[in-house]
Amino acid sequence: MKQENTDTRPYLLFYSYSHKDEELRNLLDKQLIVLRRSGMIKEWHDRKILPGEEWDKQISKYLDAAKIILLLISSDFLASEYCYDIEAKRALERSENGDAYLIPIILRPVVWELTPFSKIQALPKNALPVKQWDDPDLAFVNICEGILAVIMSLKSGNESSSPAVKSFKSSPEPLRKAAAQTYSRKRVLDAALPDRVAVEKAVTLVALLRRQDSEGLRKILKVNDHYGVGEEDVCSTNAFPLDFPVDSEGEPQPLDLAIKIESPDFEPKTQTKNIRILPRGDSEPRIFLLTPKREGDLFVNVELYQDNLLLTGCLLETKASQTESETQSVNLISVPLKSEDKKPDTKNAAFQNATDFETSKQTRLETYPSPSQIFIPNPSQSYSREIAPTERLISPKSSFKSLSRIAAAFSFFGFLTILAAGLIIYNSTSYNISSNSNSSLSNDDSAIFTLRMINSAQAEHRSSINSEKFASLKELIDSGLVHNNLSDGEKSGYKFNVQILPGTDAPRYDATAEPVEAEGADSTGSRSFYTNEGGDIFYTPGGKAGSRDNPGIRLGE
Repeated sequence: MKQENTDTRPYLLFYSYSHKDEELRNLLDKQLIVLRRSGMIKEWHDRKILPGEEWDKQISKYLDAAKIILLLISSDFLASEYCYDIEAKRALERSENGDAYLIPIILRPVVWELTPFSKIQALPKNALPVKQWDDPDLAFVNICEGILAVIMSLKSGNESSSPAVKSFKSSPEPLRKAAAQTYSRKRVLDAALPDRVAVEKAVTLVALLRRQDSEGLRKILKVNDHYGVGEEDVCSTNAFPLDFPVDSEGEPQPLDLAIKIESPDFEPKTQTKNIRILPRGDSEPRIFLLTPKREGDLFVNVELYQDNLLLTGCLLETKASQTESETQSVNLISVPLKSEDKKPDTKNAAFQNATDFETSKQTRLETYPSPSQIFIPNPSQSYSREIAPTERLISPKSSFKSLSRIAAAFSFFGFLTILAAGLIIYNSTSYNISSNSNSSLSNDDSAIFTLRMINSAQAEHRSSINSEKFASLKELIDSGLVHNNLSDGEKSGYKFNVQILPGTDAPRYDATAEPVEAEGADSTGSRSFYTNEGGDIFYTPGGKAGSRDNPGIRLGE
């Protein structure tokens, strides 16, 4: 039976790294400060070499004395002859002899699987590079916990010649308790309601929980107008802490909260919906439908609860009015045809209401003579009959005068409106041509948003319709949880697919979004996307989406 190690001296920890990764090493050093202050470790790196000392001898001295050796892996580390051929080689020898724990720390993406130390368990979790985590602090916390696991193993006398880092499942109970105290993360509640609403017309309230450094709901509303809410309508709370539960291996788990709204001047007056918060990333948006019941200034109280504990809240304000009646039709042109001397009355002509361009456009079409009323003379023939008043608009003798009258009949504002409309059409055409290269980017954003909506709809389906299974895309549309603009499986240049996975204990589904055209000048998207019941969205370049076994790159990494 192994005896517990009663040696209270700190373990020497050696950093092997490239100076180009010094900033990341400093961030890791800050995370380890608790272990240093508690007397568990004492770090050393080449920046501690004093003036006048031989750096090669100092590095060899501390490398041979270290009990824990960290290899900070990056492309620059592997490219450094000293790091790779001298420090890493010596560290590997000591690890194989059981004299030290060697821990590769993957800082940046690089092909390191062919190196001699690729057989050793690396950190952070799943060897996901620190730079690819949504929140680098979470990556460094995971690394710190892994190093703590090694220290606790050493202190308990459970040393092994195996270079692998011990898992949290086999770690001592104090370690798991320490890990459970570290997963407190700050979040912000975003909520939005249109600033103008109509009585008895349903409106959308949208709420979302985000990280402090995320644009959250504002970014979603910026690229999607389906909610009828603008990014300027978003109200954000102050940041507040959330304590995520951890499993037996110390991994943080999703947290289930509840959003409650109080809306006394709307129907319904109260609503509550569950929302799941992931340890990394933002939540899916939650949608509440409200119908204003009176005019005036209205308020909605939005609160976030964990069980019965109020975490945060915000008050939304809007102004309600009766539905506006349709704008009365106005005559665009009033030109007297019988009197050739009387000038047109420009005060009453044309655009009396210059802002109602669409209504006036139909009026203009109704005011002009129909094709059957227009007489177009043939220049090769002579006509002796009298020209009818309606024909004078374009007859040879009166065309110039009539056209002059028509031009004069337009008010100043009417002329400016027509001119502006022409410029808008021209600029719109030019923009469509010049922005063709950017269209795939906006399509990408729309695809991401749609997958988030599918994830949110699946959660809503299980919580309110059928807790035993997820739904197909058609079922989500039929139940009203997904808009019917996805009825053909395509939207904004992407084709979507939802597959329910049978034969499993827990319900599962896969959802993908792939561009209709992935290549060439007519490309409708530069990436394909994959998600599942876990909520994370992954992407792969090109036209083939990832899968459950090979999802691709997590969005935001």
